[in-house]
Amino acid sequence: MVSQDVQVRNLIFISHANPADNDFTTWLGGRLSAMGYRVWADLKDLKGGSKHWQEIEGKIRGEAVKVLVVTTRASRTAEGVDNEINIAKGIEKELGLKEFIIQLKVDDLPYTQLPPALNNRLAISFRDDWGNGLRKLVKQLNEEGIPKVNSGRAAVELFSTVLQEKSDELVTIKEPAFASWLPITLPDKLHVYTFPSAAKVMEEKLLSADIPAYSFSNTLIAFAVPDAVSYGVGVPVNQLRHAETATEAWLDERSLTAFAIQRKDRRRVFNGLLNAAWEIALRGFGCVEYQLARERAYFIPSHDKQPVKQPYNDPMGRKTRPITLVGESKKYSSLWHAAVSARASLRPMPVYSIRLHVAFTDDGVTTIADGEKAFRLRKSFCKSFWNDRWRRILFALISRLANGNDEIVIGTGGGESIRVGFPLELEIPYSIASDLAVKVDESEDDDSAEEVDGADFYVDFNGEDEGGDDN
Repeated sequence: MVSQDVQVRNLIFISHANPADNDFTTWLGGRLSAMGYRVWADLKDLKGGSKHWQEIEGKIRGEAVKVLVVTTRASRTAEGVDNEINIAKGIEKELGLKEFIIQLKVDDLPYTQLPPALNNRLAISFRDDWGNGLRKLVKQLNEEGIPKVNSGRAAVELFSTVLQEKSDELVTIKEPAFASWLPITLPDKLHVYTFPSAAKVMEEKLLSADIPAYSFSNTLIAFAVPDAVSYGVGVPVNQLRHAETATEAWLDERSLTAFAIQRKDRRRVFNGLLNAAWEIALRGFGCVEYQLARERAYFIPSHDKQPVKQPYNDPMGRKTRPITLVGESKKYSSLWHAAVSARASLRPMPVYSIRLHVAFTDDGVTTIADGEKAFRLRKSFCKSFWNDRWRRILFALISRLANGNDEIVIGTGGGESIRVGFPLELEIPYSIASDLAVKVDESEDDDSAEEVDGADFYVDFNGEDEGGDDN
């Protein structure tokens, strides 16, 4: 029988090495908070002041429903983490809690060197992919029925008070920021084709002819006009079962069911079409496909193994100095390449949600096949890259794909083009006081940086995954 005291616990306590593991802890706490969980972590005293043990012990003893222990090489020797583990083990035994402590394995610390006090405990790996580790953790929390506060917004506000304690004071000065969204201007017309029992085959034929298409059941949609589709699939125009509709009508959820596709499926199918168009376009621009665990990215090659640079117009309209998109790492005897992946979304507006990556080659074209070497590069390269540099790389990459123009033009196979703009600019109502004194020179491109962080620069504003990858 679980006591009432245990039932009212709703705090997820994150134990970690401070400040070595603060970046991961802030990332994890922010995402759990956005999901509605109440989160607390000691992110204070970054300069090494005394621990607030009374507060920490009170959180674990009186409020915590789970203690997440971030296990890294740094935390393995952190006295504070050991103390927090011992407090948590005592509470677990005293109250008879099940799996009160969960280990989060974040770096290459061998399993044999995990804290002895946590032997035979659940351990979730975040080493190769933070996002995948988060999914496993949330699944565990859901299965155990770990309570949430009223809303994600409320939880974020609670966690933000912790962040403010470890950062400079927020000031009410508006500051510009850029989302990882590229706005899309859609063609006005959409073409719908019917191929009984053969739509998927016809889709593959069109894609092999670089004509964007996406099929669902017996229906295939494309922006391409009948003449282009006829050429791509090898069927005479007069034998095509075809209808034209306004793109807006296809996406309008209030409209009647059309072409044997339910309302709920139309957006998913349409996203699939946009994703296909993006990938065909990047191959057409000369980018090289780079297969990741759950998506495909594309990188800028260098056939002569020389650096590749690209200027862009900054938000003030000024042309920057060329920004490196392909560079050489003398330390690792490899070339690094800016890479990008994208996923279409229609809410709250049509956009490509962008992720930046870094690919590595020895010859300028072929990604490194040695998995261990690629892993080391991914984890150690770019440590000196900060958000302002990632932002410059993103703008330079889009400028290159746009051939120096204001938008990327994606062909559709004889129909109207898809037009893709630069990242959307947002206005943040608050600033961090110390950041206001930092002036970023958009003309600078620090080629001396030898270390790359491995973590993708990605700000995801999408609240909904609309799919579009599977038929």
